[in-house]
Amino acid sequence: MIGEEGAKRLAEANSTLTTLWLGNNGIGEEGAKRLAEALQSNSTLTTLWLGNNGIGEEGAKRLAEALQSNSTLTELDLDNNPISASLLDRIKQKIEWNKSQPKGAKEAKGPQIAVKEEGKVRLERDKVKKRLEEVRKTSKAEQAERKRQEEEIKAMKERKEMLEKETKKLKE
Repeated sequence: MIGEEGAKRLAEANSTLTTLWLGNNGIGEEGAKRLAEALQSNSTLTTLWLGNNGIGEEGAKRLAEALQSNSTLTELDLDNNPISASLLDRIKQKIEWNKSQPKGAKEAKGPQIAVKEEGKVRLERDKVKKRLEEVRKTSKAEQAERKRQEEEIKAMKERKEMLEKETKKLKE
């Protein structure tokens, strides 16, 4: 069991890990806060398992705050911790947003989670919807351009074949 002190040390040393399994380690509120601090600047961790660690509302709030600036974490297990369903739902939404992003688009911040007193979490849905629309429009435009280019290449190949046949006929 690593406890709060171990979580603090892991947070300080965290730079290249992609997966961290810390379930059942007694991390508690303070350990979760330290891990949250490290997550804010982390760009490598994709999976973090913190189930059954005594992480309550305060630790979860800090983790939610950290997710505002972290776009690489795509799996976060907080099972069997005393955290409200509404806070878990907001965290889950951010994680799901991270999962939906193409690998090259991780620099986008995604849904901004504003953690308020008394565990109230607000998701700025209008900004998220607008950004998602922009991403979808870009993707559709790129797909249409790719299809147009493929059709143009196909037409050029057909034209080349036709010219080769005509050239062959003229030589005969």
